[in-house]
Amino acid sequence: MREILFECIAFGVYVTLGFVLSWYCGRFAKARFEAYCGGKYYIVPAWVLLRELMSSLWNTEYQPVMTIIKQLCLAVILYLLIRCFYQTYWQMRLYLCATYIAISDVSLFLVMEFTPLQGYVFQYCIDMFDAGRLSYEAAMAFIDGAAVAMQLVTNVIQVALFGILIRIVADQFQDKRVRLDTRDVLYLLSPAFMGWVLGLLLRSILYTLEDGVPRLLYDRYPVLHLFIPLMWITILGGMVLTILFYRDMTAHKEQEFGMRMLKQQVEGLQSQLREVERVNEAGRALRHDMKNLLSVVCNLSTDGENGLLGQYLADVEHSIREADFKFRTGDGAVDSLINMKYYAAVERIPGILFDADAFLIPKEKKIRSFDLCLILGNALDNAIEACERLCPKQGGKYFITVSTKMKKNTLLIEVRNTFNGELCMESGEKYPDSLKGDKTTHGIGMHNMKRVAEKYFGDVTFGCAEGIFTLWITLQDQEPYTGDIIS
Repeated sequence: MREILFECIAFGVYVTLGFVLSWYCGRFAKARFEAYCGGKYYIVPAWVLLRELMSSLWNTEYQPVMTIIKQLCLAVILYLLIRCFYQTYWQMRLYLCATYIAISDVSLFLVMEFTPLQGYVFQYCIDMFDAGRLSYEAAMAFIDGAAVAMQLVTNVIQVALFGILIRIVADQFQDKRVRLDTRDVLYLLSPAFMGWVLGLLLRSILYTLEDGVPRLLYDRYPVLHLFIPLMWITILGGMVLTILFYRDMTAHKEQEFGMRMLKQQVEGLQSQLREVERVNEAGRALRHDMKNLLSVVCNLSTDGENGLLGQYLADVEHSIREADFKFRTGDGAVDSLINMKYYAAVERIPGILFDADAFLIPKEKKIRSFDLCLILGNALDNAIEACERLCPKQGGKYFITVSTKMKKNTLLIEVRNTFNGELCMESGEKYPDSLKGDKTTHGIGMHNMKRVAEKYFGDVTFGCAEGIFTLWITLQDQEPYTGDIIS
């Protein structure tokens, strides 16, 4: 009966730890089967089944080498389960696996400090039996009941402590948008790896057989009751501190990213101002010549030179068109930007077809012109660069088209351009990587657009087919949200 109760308690612990695993992984990654009923909990029965099979079929008690091998197999199985049930990149899977095992060991070995209490209970029962106050049957029943009760209590404490500790770690890791690279993983996993190694060491030497009687390492070295908990607390503190330090480094990187974005915005606005100044200068020159123009028109009309008059007026019309914007969108700032990009594209890529006639902005809008310019500027910069890379490969068959559609309260911006069909996508990334060499100063355009779109509760998506890259940006026509956005 006691063995059955022990199995039930162990099964309950496995189920609870499986749900904690599901919650922990869900904080960092998306479940592959989330669309199905209870899909985010599919990992729970798989984890419980594998733990039960390994516990029942692979007994490594008092076998140090086999104990280490079993723990290594559990780590590999856990990694594969996360790989099967969650969509994330390998660095994050490694981080989730290592921290889960390390925190599990922390809670397990801290709870083992209650083990001497079980010995005191058993000794009390033996003393009562020796004193004749308990019969043999009563003493055995008392020992069995005490063993089950102590096992239940220690497991409840272990699971509760495990849940609290893993919640602390998950909460400290606030910014989950930043993709971990290999260096970040090595930094974050240092204390977790130390905890994992310490757990392997303690499991291999914790129990020994002396004359066929199992003995705990604590019995031989009682001072370990002090130092082992201190080691685990130190490891747990190291895990939390590395996360805090990493968070500070991430915040610093975000500041640098923001400064680069601000610099890019300022440069874009300066270019727009130069374009506006160019148009204004042409307008001033045209107005300056208006007096002479009217004088010539009057003379020609008086002299009856109608043919010369028509030609002269045609030249004047051409001059006026050159001084005016080619595209009118309904927003002055956007007009200057889109025309600036048009002239830049025509200058850099001879023969390109640039069409922005369908890019129209509602007069009554809440979306800020500055944000529209940032989105459009980045999108057109990427499109022009893509066409430039294509230019030597195809004989003038390249184009850029931009358009907008307003549906209810949502503005859809579409940018289409030809490209060479090569997209560099890293695992776990939502957007293509920059094809430029310096990734720290280039390739932030898509992220800039995403940040702006999120302010208007929108998104940035893309598609490509038959050598045409299409970018869609959706924006809600409302005042921008200025709080922190976590995606």
